Amino acid sequence: MTGSGGELFDDLPIPDSRPAPPRKAAAARVQRPNRNQIELRPSDLESLLSEDHQARLVWGYVERQDLSPLYAGIKAVDGGCVKRMMPIAGCAAGCR
Repeated sequence: MTGSGGELFDDLPIPDSRPAPPRKAAAARVQRPNRNQIELRPSDLESLLSEDHQARLVWGYVERQDLSPLYAGIKAVDGGCVKRMMPIAGCAAGCR
């Protein structure tokens, strides 16, 4: 198609027929485990213990106890002022 009777791509250089040099071996793509990684999994306490686990005995015992004396000694209560942690906010809210 060039009009001179030659082939279409006669003027292109002939490619080098030598094989390409070998590549250096690359490091394998491997993800190593991070044994210190923390993973949060939603779960309930009920499913963590088998039905016959001894902790269920303690659990049942504590549920039957009157814990009001224990709770009476707790100073952090609902509606309490947090003026020790945030004195400016405590003063602004009128806590004494």
